[in-house]
Amino acid sequence: MEQRVEGILARLSASKDTAGRPLHSRLITQTSVNPHESPYSTFTQRGFPIPVHIAPFQFSNIVFDGFQDAISKGYVSFEQAEVSLQIFRGQACNFPFVVIDSTIGLDIFRRKRPFLLLSILTFAAQSNIALQQKLETELKESLSRKLIVEGEKSLDLLQGLLVYLNWYHFHFDPARQQLYPLLQTANSVALELGLDRPVRQQLPINPANLVPELVKSRLPIEEVEGRRALLGCYCLSSSMCFTMRKPNNLPHSNYISACSELLAGIGAAESDALLPICVHLQRLQEDINQSFRYDRADQQCELDSEKIETLCIKFDQQIEQSRTDFPPEVWNNANVVSSYHAIKIYAKEIGFHSQPPPAFSVPPPGSSSPWYISPARHNSLLGCLEATVEYLDHLLSLSTSNILNFTTPDLLRLLYAVLVLGRFSTGVDAPLLDANLLRTVANLRYYLESLAAKFGDVLATIHNPSEHYLVYLRRLVEDSKRWYSPALTGPPTFREDLFSPNPMQTTQEALPTGHDSCLDVPGGLAGRPDFVSAWDKPAASSDPSDLFIKWGDTGTG
Repeated sequence: MEQRVEGILARLSASKDTAGRPLHSRLITQTSVNPHESPYSTFTQRGFPIPVHIAPFQFSNIVFDGFQDAISKGYVSFEQAEVSLQIFRGQACNFPFVVIDSTIGLDIFRRKRPFLLLSILTFAAQSNIALQQKLETELKESLSRKLIVEGEKSLDLLQGLLVYLNWYHFHFDPARQQLYPLLQTANSVALELGLDRPVRQQLPINPANLVPELVKSRLPIEEVEGRRALLGCYCLSSSMCFTMRKPNNLPHSNYISACSELLAGIGAAESDALLPICVHLQRLQEDINQSFRYDRADQQCELDSEKIETLCIKFDQQIEQSRTDFPPEVWNNANVVSSYHAIKIYAKEIGFHSQPPPAFSVPPPGSSSPWYISPARHNSLLGCLEATVEYLDHLLSLSTSNILNFTTPDLLRLLYAVLVLGRFSTGVDAPLLDANLLRTVANLRYYLESLAAKFGDVLATIHNPSEHYLVYLRRLVEDSKRWYSPALTGPPTFREDLFSPNPMQTTQEALPTGHDSCLDVPGGLAGRPDFVSAWDKPAASSDPSDLFIKWGDTGTG
Protein backbone atom coordinates (compact mmCIF):
# COMPACT_ATOMS: atom_id res chain seq x y z
CA MET A 1 0.00 0.00 0.00
CA GLU A 2 2.78 2.43 0.87
CA GLN A 3 4.43 1.84 -2.54
CA ARG A 4 1.14 2.49 -4.36
CA VAL A 5 0.54 5.69 -2.41
CA GLU A 6 4.06 6.91 -3.24
CA GLY A 7 3.51 6.12 -6.92
CA ILE A 8 0.22 8.06 -6.98
CA LEU A 9 1.86 11.06 -5.28
CA ALA A 10 4.73 11.01 -7.82
CA ARG A 11 2.26 11.05 -10.72
CA LEU A 12 0.28 13.90 -9.20
CA SER A 13 3.47 15.90 -8.73
CA ALA A 14 4.49 15.38 -12.39
CA SER A 15 1.01 16.40 -13.56
CA LYS A 16 1.20 19.65 -11.58
CA ASP A 17 4.61 20.48 -13.08
CA THR A 18 3.33 19.88 -16.59
CA ALA A 19 0.13 21.84 -16.05
CA GLY A 20 2.13 24.78 -14.76
CA ARG A 21 4.18 25.06 -17.93
CA PRO A 22 2.90 27.14 -20.89
CA LEU A 23 1.64 25.33 -23.95
CA HIS A 24 4.57 26.27 -26.14
CA SER A 25 7.04 24.91 -23.56
CA ARG A 26 5.22 21.58 -23.49
CA LEU A 27 5.47 21.41 -27.28
CA ILE A 28 9.26 21.70 -27.14
CA THR A 29 9.81 18.13 -26.05
CA GLN A 30 7.51 16.89 -28.80
CA THR A 31 9.27 18.72 -31.64
CA SER A 32 11.35 16.51 -33.90
CA VAL A 33 15.00 17.43 -34.37
CA ASN A 34 15.29 15.31 -37.48
CA PRO A 35 15.53 17.74 -40.46
CA HIS A 36 13.86 15.18 -42.71
CA GLU A 37 10.89 14.58 -40.37
CA SER A 38 7.84 16.74 -39.85
CA PRO A 39 7.94 18.42 -36.43
CA TYR A 40 4.38 17.25 -35.80
CA SER A 41 4.89 13.58 -36.70
CA THR A 42 5.18 12.51 -33.04
CA PHE A 43 1.50 13.32 -32.47
CA THR A 44 0.41 10.65 -34.94
CA GLN A 45 2.89 8.16 -33.46
CA ARG A 46 1.18 8.53 -30.05
CA GLY A 47 -2.23 7.72 -31.49
CA PHE A 48 -3.70 11.22 -31.73
CA PRO A 49 -6.57 11.48 -34.21
CA ILE A 50 -5.88 13.27 -37.49
CA PRO A 51 -6.17 16.16 -38.04
CA VAL A 52 -4.70 17.44 -34.78
CA HIS A 53 -6.23 20.75 -33.72
CA ILE A 54 -3.62 22.81 -31.91
CA ALA A 55 -4.48 26.16 -30.40
CA PRO A 56 -2.99 29.08 -32.35
CA PHE A 57 0.28 30.39 -31.02
CA GLN A 58 2.88 33.00 -31.95
CA PHE A 59 5.82 31.57 -33.91
CA SER A 60 8.14 34.14 -32.37
CA ASN A 61 7.60 32.59 -28.92
CA ILE A 62 8.81 29.12 -29.90
CA VAL A 63 12.15 27.98 -28.54
CA PHE A 64 13.46 24.87 -30.27
CA ASP A 65 15.33 22.76 -27.81
CA GLY A 66 18.74 21.72 -29.14
CA PHE A 67 18.29 23.42 -32.53
CA GLN A 68 20.51 26.45 -33.08
CA ASP A 69 20.12 28.94 -35.91
CA ALA A 70 19.69 32.68 -36.44
CA ILE A 71 16.08 32.47 -35.27
CA SER A 72 16.71 30.55 -32.06
CA LYS A 73 19.66 32.86 -31.30
CA GLY A 74 17.34 35.84 -31.51
CA TYR A 75 18.91 37.57 -34.54
CA VAL A 76 15.57 37.52 -36.38
CA SER A 77 12.05 36.56 -35.41
CA PHE A 78 9.80 34.05 -37.14
CA GLU A 79 7.87 36.94 -38.68
CA GLN A 80 11.07 38.52 -40.05
CA ALA A 81 12.16 35.18 -41.46
CA GLU A 82 8.81 34.75 -43.22
CA VAL A 83 9.17 38.22 -44.76
CA SER A 84 12.72 37.37 -45.87
CA LEU A 85 11.47 34.30 -47.71
CA GLN A 86 8.84 36.41 -49.45
CA ILE A 87 11.49 38.94 -50.49
CA PHE A 88 13.65 36.15 -51.88
CA ARG A 89 10.76 34.60 -53.81
CA GLY A 90 10.28 37.99 -55.46
CA GLN A 91 13.81 37.74 -56.90
CA ALA A 92 13.07 34.66 -59.02
CA CYS A 93 13.23 36.66 -62.26
CA ASN A 94 16.78 37.78 -61.37
CA PHE A 95 17.91 34.48 -59.88
CA PRO A 96 15.94 31.44 -61.12
CA PHE A 97 18.45 28.89 -59.84
CA VAL A 98 17.09 28.48 -56.29
CA VAL A 99 13.32 28.27 -55.89
CA ILE A 100 11.55 28.11 -52.52
CA ASP A 101 8.26 26.23 -52.51
CA SER A 102 5.57 28.52 -51.13
CA THR A 103 3.76 25.56 -49.56
CA ILE A 104 6.59 24.53 -47.25
CA GLY A 105 6.41 25.88 -43.71
CA LEU A 106 9.24 27.88 -42.21
CA ASP A 107 9.59 25.46 -39.29
CA ILE A 108 10.27 22.58 -41.67
CA PHE A 109 12.34 24.65 -44.11
CA ARG A 110 14.75 25.87 -41.42
CA ARG A 111 15.51 22.24 -40.55
CA LYS A 112 15.80 20.88 -44.08
CA ARG A 113 17.74 23.87 -45.50
CA PRO A 114 19.40 25.65 -42.56
CA PHE A 115 22.34 27.11 -44.50
CA LEU A 116 20.15 28.23 -47.40
CA LEU A 117 17.79 29.95 -44.96
CA LEU A 118 20.72 31.72 -43.30
CA SER A 119 21.94 32.92 -46.70
CA ILE A 120 18.45 34.18 -47.58
CA LEU A 121 18.15 35.99 -44.24
CA THR A 122 21.52 37.64 -44.89
CA PHE A 123 20.46 38.79 -48.36
CA ALA A 124 17.09 40.09 -47.19
CA ALA A 125 18.63 42.14 -44.35
CA GLN A 126 20.08 44.67 -46.82
CA SER A 127 18.05 47.50 -45.28
CA ASN A 128 19.62 46.82 -41.86
CA ILE A 129 23.39 46.91 -42.32
CA ALA A 130 24.20 46.02 -38.70
CA LEU A 131 21.96 42.95 -38.82
CA GLN A 132 23.27 41.96 -42.23
CA GLN A 133 26.86 42.10 -41.00
CA LYS A 134 25.96 39.98 -37.97
CA LEU A 135 24.19 37.43 -40.16
CA GLU A 136 27.08 37.34 -42.63
CA THR A 137 29.50 36.61 -39.80
CA GLU A 138 27.23 33.77 -38.73
CA LEU A 139 27.07 32.57 -42.34
CA LYS A 140 30.84 32.54 -42.82
CA GLU A 141 31.37 30.71 -39.54
CA SER A 142 28.77 28.13 -40.52
CA LEU A 143 30.30 27.76 -43.99
CA SER A 144 33.82 27.19 -42.68
CA ARG A 145 32.58 24.70 -40.09
CA LYS A 146 30.54 22.74 -42.62
CA LEU A 147 33.21 22.71 -45.32
CA ILE A 148 36.45 22.39 -43.38
CA VAL A 149 35.56 20.79 -40.06
CA GLU A 150 32.65 18.56 -41.07
CA GLY A 151 33.52 18.13 -44.76
CA GLU A 152 29.87 18.57 -45.70
CA LYS A 153 28.79 18.34 -49.33
CA SER A 154 25.07 18.93 -49.57
CA LEU A 155 22.47 20.59 -51.74
CA ASP A 156 21.64 22.89 -48.84
CA LEU A 157 25.24 24.10 -48.71
CA LEU A 158 25.40 24.57 -52.49
CA GLN A 159 22.15 26.52 -52.72
CA GLY A 160 23.18 28.77 -49.85
CA LEU A 161 26.53 29.44 -51.52
CA LEU A 162 24.83 30.42 -54.78
CA VAL A 163 22.55 32.89 -53.01
CA TYR A 164 25.52 34.37 -51.13
CA LEU A 165 27.57 34.73 -54.32
CA ASN A 166 24.78 36.26 -56.39
CA TRP A 167 24.53 39.17 -53.93
CA TYR A 168 28.14 39.18 -52.81
CA HIS A 169 28.47 42.93 -53.45
CA PHE A 170 26.51 43.58 -50.25
CA HIS A 171 29.48 42.21 -48.32
CA PHE A 172 32.36 43.21 -50.59
CA ASP A 173 35.58 44.29 -48.89
CA PRO A 174 38.72 44.31 -51.07
CA ALA A 175 40.96 43.37 -48.14
CA ARG A 176 38.98 40.26 -47.22
CA GLN A 177 36.88 39.29 -50.23
CA GLN A 178 36.82 35.68 -51.43
CA LEU A 179 34.60 35.88 -54.50
CA TYR A 180 36.64 33.78 -56.91
CA PRO A 181 37.59 31.04 -54.39
CA LEU A 182 33.94 30.77 -53.34
CA LEU A 183 32.87 30.41 -56.96
CA GLN A 184 35.29 27.54 -57.38
CA THR A 185 34.10 26.03 -54.10
CA ALA A 186 30.49 26.06 -55.28
CA ASN A 187 31.49 24.35 -58.52
CA SER A 188 33.46 21.74 -56.60
CA VAL A 189 30.50 20.98 -54.34
CA ALA A 190 28.28 20.54 -57.40
CA LEU A 191 30.79 18.13 -58.94
CA GLU A 192 31.18 16.22 -55.65
CA LEU A 193 27.40 15.77 -55.52
CA GLY A 194 27.45 14.40 -59.07
CA LEU A 195 25.07 17.07 -60.34
CA ASP A 196 27.01 17.36 -63.60
CA ARG A 197 25.97 13.89 -64.75
CA PRO A 198 22.57 12.20 -65.08
CA VAL A 199 21.44 9.90 -62.29
CA ARG A 200 18.81 8.12 -64.34
CA GLN A 201 17.97 7.14 -67.89
CA GLN A 202 17.22 10.26 -69.87
CA LEU A 203 13.65 10.75 -71.03
CA PRO A 204 13.30 9.20 -74.49
CA ILE A 205 11.28 12.08 -75.92
CA ASN A 206 11.19 15.83 -75.72
CA PRO A 207 9.88 16.69 -72.24
CA ALA A 208 8.21 19.80 -73.63
CA ASN A 209 5.76 17.50 -75.43
CA LEU A 210 4.82 15.65 -72.26
CA VAL A 211 2.07 16.50 -69.84
CA PRO A 212 3.87 18.50 -67.10
CA GLU A 213 2.21 16.57 -64.26
CA LEU A 214 3.53 13.29 -65.67
CA VAL A 215 7.07 14.61 -65.96
CA LYS A 216 6.98 16.06 -62.44
CA SER A 217 6.06 12.66 -61.07
CA ARG A 218 9.15 11.15 -62.69
CA LEU A 219 11.58 13.68 -61.20
CA PRO A 220 11.94 13.89 -57.41
CA ILE A 221 11.91 17.43 -56.06
CA GLU A 222 15.53 17.18 -54.89
CA GLU A 223 16.61 16.19 -58.40
CA VAL A 224 14.84 19.24 -59.82
CA GLU A 225 16.53 21.45 -57.22
CA GLY A 226 19.89 19.84 -57.96
CA ARG A 227 19.60 20.54 -61.67
CA ARG A 228 18.67 24.15 -61.00
CA ALA A 229 21.71 24.46 -58.72
CA LEU A 230 23.98 23.03 -61.42
CA LEU A 231 22.70 25.64 -63.88
CA GLY A 232 23.25 28.31 -61.25
CA CYS A 233 26.86 27.22 -60.80
CA TYR A 234 27.46 27.32 -64.53
CA CYS A 235 25.83 30.70 -65.17
CA LEU A 236 27.33 32.46 -62.15
CA SER A 237 30.85 31.12 -62.54
CA SER A 238 31.06 31.62 -66.30
CA SER A 239 29.65 35.15 -66.12
CA MET A 240 31.95 36.29 -63.31
CA CYS A 241 35.06 34.38 -64.34
CA PHE A 242 35.04 35.64 -67.92
CA THR A 243 34.49 39.22 -66.79
CA MET A 244 37.33 38.89 -64.26
CA ARG A 245 39.60 37.01 -66.71
CA LYS A 246 39.76 33.99 -64.43
CA PRO A 247 39.72 30.28 -65.33
CA ASN A 248 36.35 28.60 -64.98
CA ASN A 249 36.37 24.99 -63.73
CA LEU A 250 32.79 24.27 -64.85
CA PRO A 251 32.60 24.53 -68.66
CA HIS A 252 29.47 24.04 -70.70
CA SER A 253 28.30 20.53 -71.54
CA ASN A 254 25.40 19.03 -73.44
CA TYR A 255 23.97 17.86 -70.12
CA ILE A 256 23.77 21.45 -68.86
CA SER A 257 21.73 22.48 -71.90
CA ALA A 258 19.56 19.36 -71.55
CA CYS A 259 18.85 20.22 -67.91
CA SER A 260 17.78 23.75 -68.79
CA GLU A 261 15.44 22.53 -71.53
CA LEU A 262 14.00 19.81 -69.31
CA LEU A 263 13.26 22.15 -66.41
CA ALA A 264 11.71 24.73 -68.73
CA GLY A 265 9.56 21.99 -70.25
CA ILE A 266 8.39 20.77 -66.87
CA GLY A 267 7.64 24.29 -65.68
CA ALA A 268 7.68 23.42 -61.97
CA ALA A 269 8.33 27.12 -61.34
CA GLU A 270 7.44 30.07 -63.53
CA SER A 271 11.05 31.28 -63.50
CA ASP A 272 12.25 27.97 -65.00
CA ALA A 273 11.40 29.41 -68.42
CA LEU A 274 14.44 31.69 -68.03
CA LEU A 275 16.91 28.83 -67.54
CA PRO A 276 17.54 27.97 -71.23
CA ILE A 277 18.01 31.68 -72.01
CA CYS A 278 20.55 32.17 -69.23
CA VAL A 279 22.46 29.06 -70.29
CA HIS A 280 22.39 30.10 -73.96
CA LEU A 281 23.85 33.54 -73.25
CA GLN A 282 26.61 32.15 -71.05
CA ARG A 283 27.48 29.47 -73.58
CA LEU A 284 27.81 32.20 -76.22
CA GLN A 285 30.14 34.15 -73.96
CA GLU A 286 32.15 30.98 -73.30
CA ASP A 287 32.50 30.35 -77.04
CA ILE A 288 33.74 33.91 -77.55
CA ASN A 289 36.28 33.53 -74.76
CA GLN A 290 37.57 30.22 -76.10
CA SER A 291 37.83 31.53 -79.67
CA PHE A 292 39.67 34.75 -78.79
CA ARG A 293 41.51 33.49 -75.65
CA TYR A 294 40.58 36.48 -73.57
CA ASP A 295 41.47 34.69 -70.32
CA ARG A 296 44.85 33.61 -71.76
CA ALA A 297 46.00 36.86 -73.34
CA ASP A 298 49.62 36.07 -72.46
CA GLN A 299 49.39 33.03 -74.75
CA GLN A 300 48.00 34.90 -77.74
CA CYS A 301 50.12 34.59 -80.85
CA GLU A 302 49.92 36.70 -84.00
CA LEU A 303 46.24 37.02 -84.83
CA ASP A 304 44.99 35.89 -88.22
CA SER A 305 42.83 38.73 -89.51
CA GLU A 306 40.81 36.51 -91.86
CA LYS A 307 40.06 33.96 -89.16
CA ILE A 308 39.07 36.64 -86.68
CA GLU A 309 36.86 38.35 -89.23
CA THR A 310 35.08 35.05 -89.86
CA LEU A 311 34.60 34.49 -86.14
CA CYS A 312 33.29 38.04 -85.66
CA ILE A 313 30.70 37.51 -88.39
CA LYS A 314 29.71 34.19 -86.84
CA PHE A 315 29.23 35.69 -83.38
CA ASP A 316 27.32 38.66 -84.79
CA GLN A 317 24.92 36.24 -86.44
CA GLN A 318 24.50 34.20 -83.26
CA ILE A 319 23.83 37.30 -81.17
CA GLU A 320 21.27 38.56 -83.67
CA GLN A 321 19.67 35.12 -83.86
CA SER A 322 19.38 35.10 -80.08
CA ARG A 323 17.57 38.42 -80.17
CA THR A 324 15.13 36.99 -82.72
CA ASP A 325 14.58 33.66 -80.98
CA PHE A 326 14.00 34.91 -77.44
CA PRO A 327 10.33 35.25 -76.45
CA PRO A 328 9.08 38.86 -76.43
CA GLU A 329 8.45 38.83 -72.67
CA VAL A 330 12.14 38.13 -72.01
CA TRP A 331 13.02 41.65 -73.08
CA ASN A 332 11.15 42.95 -70.04
CA ASN A 333 13.73 41.24 -67.83
CA ALA A 334 16.42 43.82 -67.05
CA ASN A 335 18.92 41.16 -66.00
CA VAL A 336 18.69 39.26 -69.30
CA VAL A 337 18.84 42.42 -71.40
CA SER A 338 21.89 43.65 -69.47
CA SER A 339 23.66 40.33 -70.05
CA TYR A 340 22.76 40.42 -73.75
CA HIS A 341 24.24 43.91 -74.26
CA ALA A 342 27.39 43.05 -72.29
CA ILE A 343 28.02 40.00 -74.48
CA LYS A 344 27.86 42.25 -77.54
CA ILE A 345 30.71 44.30 -76.05
CA TYR A 346 32.59 41.11 -75.22
CA ALA A 347 32.37 39.82 -78.79
CA LYS A 348 33.86 43.05 -80.18
CA GLU A 349 36.61 43.44 -77.60
CA ILE A 350 38.99 41.54 -79.87
CA GLY A 351 39.74 44.84 -81.64
CA PHE A 352 41.81 45.92 -78.62
CA HIS A 353 43.99 42.81 -78.80
CA SER A 354 46.58 43.91 -81.29
CA GLN A 355 50.19 45.03 -81.44
CA PRO A 356 51.85 47.09 -84.19
CA PRO A 357 53.96 44.96 -86.55
CA PRO A 358 57.74 45.31 -86.28
CA ALA A 359 59.24 48.26 -88.09
CA PHE A 360 60.09 47.68 -91.76
CA SER A 361 58.44 44.26 -91.70
CA VAL A 362 57.03 43.07 -95.01
CA PRO A 363 54.14 40.54 -95.02
CA PRO A 364 54.77 37.39 -97.10
CA PRO A 365 53.33 37.41 -100.61
CA GLY A 366 49.71 36.29 -100.74
CA SER A 367 49.14 36.71 -97.01
CA SER A 368 46.36 38.85 -95.60
CA SER A 369 47.06 42.22 -94.03
CA PRO A 370 48.12 42.14 -90.36
CA TRP A 371 45.31 42.29 -87.82
CA TYR A 372 46.66 45.61 -86.53
CA ILE A 373 45.84 47.48 -89.76
CA SER A 374 43.04 45.30 -91.10
CA PRO A 375 39.62 46.87 -91.79
CA ALA A 376 38.04 44.03 -89.77
CA ARG A 377 39.84 45.18 -86.63
CA HIS A 378 38.67 48.75 -87.04
CA ASN A 379 35.11 47.57 -87.68
CA SER A 380 35.37 45.52 -84.51
CA LEU A 381 36.46 48.57 -82.51
CA LEU A 382 33.59 50.64 -83.86
CA GLY A 383 31.18 47.82 -83.04
CA CYS A 384 32.62 47.60 -79.51
CA LEU A 385 32.08 51.32 -78.95
CA GLU A 386 28.53 51.11 -80.27
CA ALA A 387 27.73 48.11 -78.04
CA THR A 388 29.19 49.86 -74.98
CA VAL A 389 27.07 52.96 -75.56
CA GLU A 390 23.98 50.75 -76.03
CA TYR A 391 24.70 48.97 -72.76
CA LEU A 392 25.08 52.19 -70.77
CA ASP A 393 21.99 53.74 -72.38
CA HIS A 394 20.04 50.67 -71.34
CA LEU A 395 21.37 50.85 -67.79
CA LEU A 396 20.49 54.54 -67.47
CA SER A 397 16.94 53.76 -68.59
CA LEU A 398 16.37 51.24 -65.79
CA SER A 399 13.92 51.96 -63.01
CA THR A 400 14.90 52.43 -59.39
CA SER A 401 13.69 48.94 -58.51
CA ASN A 402 15.82 47.45 -61.30
CA ILE A 403 18.92 49.21 -59.97
CA LEU A 404 18.20 48.07 -56.42
CA ASN A 405 17.84 44.50 -57.71
CA PHE A 406 21.37 44.51 -59.14
CA THR A 407 23.30 41.28 -58.66
CA THR A 408 27.06 40.85 -58.47
CA PRO A 409 27.31 39.84 -62.18
CA ASP A 410 25.37 43.03 -63.04
CA LEU A 411 27.91 45.19 -61.22
CA LEU A 412 30.88 43.42 -62.79
CA ARG A 413 29.38 44.04 -66.21
CA LEU A 414 28.92 47.72 -65.37
CA LEU A 415 32.56 48.13 -64.31
CA TYR A 416 33.66 46.35 -67.48
CA ALA A 417 31.58 48.65 -69.72
CA VAL A 418 32.77 51.86 -68.03
CA LEU A 419 36.42 50.87 -68.36
CA VAL A 420 35.99 49.96 -72.02
CA LEU A 421 34.43 53.38 -72.62
CA GLY A 422 37.33 55.00 -70.78
CA ARG A 423 39.69 53.11 -73.04
CA PHE A 424 38.11 54.72 -76.10
CA SER A 425 38.24 58.15 -74.46
CA THR A 426 41.97 58.12 -73.68
CA GLY A 427 43.18 56.92 -77.06
CA VAL A 428 43.10 53.78 -79.19
CA ASP A 429 46.00 52.89 -81.48
CA ALA A 430 43.99 52.33 -84.66
CA PRO A 431 45.62 53.78 -87.81
CA LEU A 432 42.38 53.87 -89.82
CA LEU A 433 40.29 55.58 -87.12
CA ASP A 434 40.19 59.17 -85.87
CA ALA A 435 41.04 59.05 -82.16
CA ASN A 436 39.35 62.43 -81.52
CA LEU A 437 36.17 61.20 -83.19
CA LEU A 438 36.20 58.07 -81.02
CA ARG A 439 36.55 60.24 -77.93
CA THR A 440 33.63 62.40 -79.01
CA VAL A 441 31.38 59.43 -79.69
CA ALA A 442 32.35 57.78 -76.40
CA ASN A 443 31.28 60.92 -74.51
CA LEU A 444 32.73 59.58 -71.30
CA ARG A 445 32.06 62.69 -69.24
CA TYR A 446 28.35 62.51 -70.00
CA TYR A 447 28.07 58.86 -69.00
CA LEU A 448 30.02 59.30 -65.77
CA GLU A 449 27.85 62.27 -64.79
CA SER A 450 24.69 60.39 -65.75
CA LEU A 451 25.69 57.32 -63.74
CA ALA A 452 26.46 59.43 -60.68
CA ALA A 453 23.11 61.20 -61.01
CA LYS A 454 21.29 57.89 -61.51
CA PHE A 455 22.79 56.36 -58.38
CA GLY A 456 22.01 59.56 -56.48
CA ASP A 457 18.35 59.36 -57.50
CA VAL A 458 18.18 55.74 -56.36
CA LEU A 459 19.84 56.53 -53.03
CA ALA A 460 17.27 59.27 -52.43
CA THR A 461 14.60 56.56 -52.23
CA ILE A 462 16.45 54.59 -49.52
CA HIS A 463 15.95 55.24 -45.83
CA ASN A 464 19.32 55.95 -44.17
CA PRO A 465 21.48 55.07 -47.21
CA SER A 466 24.82 56.09 -45.67
CA GLU A 467 26.18 52.52 -45.65
CA HIS A 468 24.54 51.31 -48.85
CA TYR A 469 26.98 49.97 -51.44
CA LEU A 470 25.61 52.41 -54.05
CA VAL A 471 27.09 55.26 -51.99
CA TYR A 472 30.56 53.91 -52.65
CA LEU A 473 29.83 53.09 -56.26
CA ARG A 474 28.58 56.63 -56.85
CA ARG A 475 31.65 58.06 -55.11
CA LEU A 476 33.82 55.90 -57.33
CA VAL A 477 32.17 57.25 -60.48
CA GLU A 478 32.42 60.86 -59.29
CA ASP A 479 36.12 60.58 -58.48
CA SER A 480 36.74 58.95 -61.85
CA LYS A 481 34.95 61.85 -63.53
CA ARG A 482 37.23 64.36 -61.78
CA TRP A 483 40.30 62.41 -62.80
CA TYR A 484 39.24 62.03 -66.42
CA SER A 485 38.35 65.72 -66.89
CA PRO A 486 41.94 66.94 -67.45
CA ALA A 487 42.82 63.78 -69.35
CA LEU A 488 40.02 64.37 -71.85
CA THR A 489 41.20 67.89 -72.66
CA GLY A 490 44.65 66.75 -73.78
CA PRO A 491 45.65 64.88 -76.94
CA PRO A 492 44.73 61.19 -77.16
CA THR A 493 47.40 58.79 -75.96
CA PHE A 494 47.66 55.48 -77.77
CA ARG A 495 47.73 52.74 -75.20
CA GLU A 496 47.22 49.04 -75.49
CA ASP A 497 47.75 48.04 -71.87
CA LEU A 498 44.07 47.59 -70.99
CA PHE A 499 44.25 44.11 -72.46
CA SER A 500 48.00 43.69 -72.28
CA PRO A 501 49.27 40.09 -72.59
CA ASN A 502 51.89 40.74 -69.90
CA PRO A 503 50.25 39.58 -66.66
CA MET A 504 52.88 41.12 -64.37
CA GLN A 505 52.82 44.62 -65.83
CA THR A 506 51.35 47.32 -63.57
CA THR A 507 50.85 51.02 -64.11
CA GLN A 508 49.76 54.21 -62.43
CA GLU A 509 48.46 55.68 -65.68
CA ALA A 510 44.96 56.01 -67.02
CA LEU A 511 44.06 52.36 -67.43
CA PRO A 512 45.08 49.16 -65.66
CA THR A 513 47.23 46.47 -67.13
CA GLY A 514 47.56 42.74 -66.97
CA HIS A 515 45.73 39.94 -68.72
CA ASP A 516 43.17 40.15 -65.93
CA SER A 517 41.98 43.36 -67.60
CA CYS A 518 40.36 46.10 -65.59
CA LEU A 519 39.15 44.12 -62.67
CA ASP A 520 42.20 42.51 -61.14
CA VAL A 521 45.84 43.11 -60.37
CA PRO A 522 47.98 39.96 -60.05
CA GLY A 523 49.23 39.52 -56.54
CA GLY A 524 46.42 41.51 -54.99
CA LEU A 525 46.35 45.06 -53.70
CA ALA A 526 46.78 44.66 -49.96
CA GLY A 527 50.57 44.89 -50.17
CA ARG A 528 50.68 47.97 -52.39
CA PRO A 529 51.76 51.23 -50.70
CA ASP A 530 49.00 53.17 -52.48
CA PHE A 531 46.25 50.77 -51.43
CA VAL A 532 43.21 52.50 -49.94
CA SER A 533 40.05 50.72 -48.91
CA ALA A 534 37.26 51.15 -51.42
CA TRP A 535 35.03 52.09 -48.51
CA ASP A 536 37.08 55.24 -47.84
CA LYS A 537 36.71 58.25 -50.07
CA PRO A 538 39.66 58.28 -52.52
CA ALA A 539 41.60 61.43 -53.25
CA ALA A 540 40.31 63.54 -56.12
CA SER A 541 43.47 62.88 -58.10
CA SER A 542 43.22 59.10 -57.85
CA ASP A 543 43.55 57.16 -61.07
CA PRO A 544 40.08 55.82 -61.99
CA SER A 545 41.53 52.52 -63.10
CA ASP A 546 42.98 52.03 -59.62
CA LEU A 547 39.66 53.02 -58.08
CA PHE A 548 37.73 50.52 -60.14
CA ILE A 549 40.32 47.85 -59.40
CA LYS A 550 40.05 48.46 -55.67
CA TRP A 551 36.28 48.21 -55.81
CA GLY A 552 36.12 45.40 -58.33
CA ASP A 553 39.23 43.39 -57.55
CA THR A 554 38.24 39.78 -57.13
CA GLY A 555 41.41 38.21 -55.85
CA THR A 556 44.13 36.32 -57.57
CA GLY A 557 42.43 32.94 -57.26
